[in-house]
Amino acid sequence: MIDGETLTIHLCDVLYVPGNRNNLFSLGRWLTKGGDFSGQNLALISKTGKLITKGTLTSNNLIKLCFRYMKNDTKCDTALTPSRTDASYPAVKKPKAWDMWHRHFAHIGISGLCRLFDKQLVTGFNVDHESTFSDCEACTEAKQSVIPFNKMVDHDAEPGELTHIDVWGKYSVSSINGFQYYLLMVDDASQYVTVKFLKSKDQAAQKVKNYFTHLAVQGRTPKAIRINRGHEFINDSLLEWLYSRGMEVHMTTPHSPSQNGVAERMNRTLEELARAMRLAADLPVFLWEQAIAHAAYVQNRAYSSAVKTATPYKCWHGHKPDVSHLREFSAPVWILLQGQKVQLKMEAKSKRWALIGYEDGSKSVKFYNAETRSVLTSRNYRFLEPSDPSNAIPEELLITPDDVAHKGESMGNVQNTRDARNVDAEPGPLNPRKWTAEDDAEGSPRKTRGKRVDYKHLDDPFSDDETMSAEELTNLLEGDPDQPTFDQAKRSTKWPEWEKAIQSELAQLWKKGTWKLVEKPKDAIPISNKWVLTKKCDKEGNLVKYKAHLVAHGFTQRPGQDYDETFLPVVRFETIRALLAMVPGKKLKVQQLDVKGAYLNGKLTQSIYMEQPIGFEDSSELVCLLVKSIYGLKQARRVWNIEFDDAMRCHGYRPLISDPCTYILREGDDFVIVTVWVDNLLLFATTDKLIEWTKTILEAEWELTDLGEPMKIVGIEIALGDRSVMISQRHYLESILQKEGMD
Repeated sequence: MIDGETLTIHLCDVLYVPGNRNNLFSLGRWLTKGGDFSGQNLALISKTGKLITKGTLTSNNLIKLCFRYMKNDTKCDTALTPSRTDASYPAVKKPKAWDMWHRHFAHIGISGLCRLFDKQLVTGFNVDHESTFSDCEACTEAKQSVIPFNKMVDHDAEPGELTHIDVWGKYSVSSINGFQYYLLMVDDASQYVTVKFLKSKDQAAQKVKNYFTHLAVQGRTPKAIRINRGHEFINDSLLEWLYSRGMEVHMTTPHSPSQNGVAERMNRTLEELARAMRLAADLPVFLWEQAIAHAAYVQNRAYSSAVKTATPYKCWHGHKPDVSHLREFSAPVWILLQGQKVQLKMEAKSKRWALIGYEDGSKSVKFYNAETRSVLTSRNYRFLEPSDPSNAIPEELLITPDDVAHKGESMGNVQNTRDARNVDAEPGPLNPRKWTAEDDAEGSPRKTRGKRVDYKHLDDPFSDDETMSAEELTNLLEGDPDQPTFDQAKRSTKWPEWEKAIQSELAQLWKKGTWKLVEKPKDAIPISNKWVLTKKCDKEGNLVKYKAHLVAHGFTQRPGQDYDETFLPVVRFETIRALLAMVPGKKLKVQQLDVKGAYLNGKLTQSIYMEQPIGFEDSSELVCLLVKSIYGLKQARRVWNIEFDDAMRCHGYRPLISDPCTYILREGDDFVIVTVWVDNLLLFATTDKLIEWTKTILEAEWELTDLGEPMKIVGIEIALGDRSVMISQRHYLESILQKEGMD
């Protein structure tokens, strides 16, 4: 206000300094914007020469100006104003509240944070003293337990001399990198934690050797280890290696894990911290590996009651750690986009992801890329600090568009590897159609050809790899009489035949022990199922039999949750052609077998719950816990392949290097070769004895249909002669001509 008149000025591009008592006015920037001033008391003059305000000289040689902040919707000149003014970010960092440091330190206890601050054990730990502690819901859910009876232990050894070691796992949920265990190594003197992740326990011995070799190279003197009596530690290889280096091995007595209490307690600490971080961030369970690694990283930089006067990091490395870089697990981090093949110059240069850890050596951050479901590392990153951290509302990060409970999965049951789908090409001479289910007559020669059900489309009902014809669309809407639904079959006059086929299928499932009825777990959502009914006809169109398959709705399964790998290798077409070409010259015997219900033989490693078969439910609320695979499951083809491969290797058959789906067994100069295409087997042998021997072995493992000499396999018609072999795809060519209207 000047001479009774109130004047309004708009200040753009200002810097916000939290906690500053007074606003600072830059005279240089005022002149740059076209303003002016005069006199000792700094009379501000606008561009038009109008007097705006006068100041007074203070005792500290500053000039005090009187302004009053007014909320106004008037916009500044767009040339001087940023296009986005929704948020402000501080020019000077304000000390963080205790609650924020608690989250940045991976939810470690408040008492440990206070000791860390009071003893000045780290640098960069700036705390807002006016902030207070509040109860953490994630910590309550993750850490509440029975109050233990602790004993204080003296740690007199030098760093590296005594190491407490334990293996954690097996965890039912594979991490994003396929790990199910981790090896924990805790230094007794410093309480420094080292974690190595394992896919199986038998990897632990080599990791232990690598760890102590590293210590020796770094100039430390390992003298003893303390372990339990697990086979991963008590084995000749590791013990001989340790004793050869003069190390003592302290083993716990049987059933006394408390004797290795340091490692056991650290396991619990890391597990609790990781669980609290994951719950607070609502991240997928398969990121537990990164949560454990981050918990260990933070624990080494936090207060330890066993050391008291320093952090484990200080005791191990000899200097205080700096913690100013710590951020909350899953905090938004902006990563510079690099490595694109095409540079889009007008697009954003960075993208926001979720922070899940740090790398010491490269001074980088680890982040989770939800688009590719991968963990990556970058040294070109940036965090944005909100203008008022205490009132900041956490932003929701898009972790993955389908990280919600789906049918058939338990909220706590996640398993991950990448979903390697087996993409089937259009059938032809080099790409014959790959059938994925049993669909041939039981006990009859393979001469028939009828309507087949391609079960890969039951895995994915919205598959876009082929279009639907008008006839198929009509059958879908009105119902195909040769492939009716369960309700349509029940209303039809042929229901007794369909019911007989369904009962036969149920009897086979019960015989194989496919499931057991159990109480539904609280957090499980059973997947549904359906009956796929087909009529089996020969090539003249005559009805051979009615068939029924119980098919699970595998499309409700979720990759990385309740299935891992899905791909199914099959024998190469070139291998079949080469073996057929050898038949006349080497006088090979050839036979064809079919494995009945092949997909029903694979053993599941995940806990998958399914509703009782539709139309045959009892009055109870029990659900089916699948023990073996069933048609429609994503992993059905894969677990069958594993089952077949294990059985063949067990009986002495070895896969070829050039084709892992071709197995060979030699007896002197004689041999037998077995090729597998899903459930179709071809046997090539130099003698009838080897053929019969192989049949006996296979029949002891699975129920088979002996089809005699092959007449057709994977759409290829075969005609065996005394001195020649002929193959053709006449029916395939006729179907192509008919499809294109050229028949």
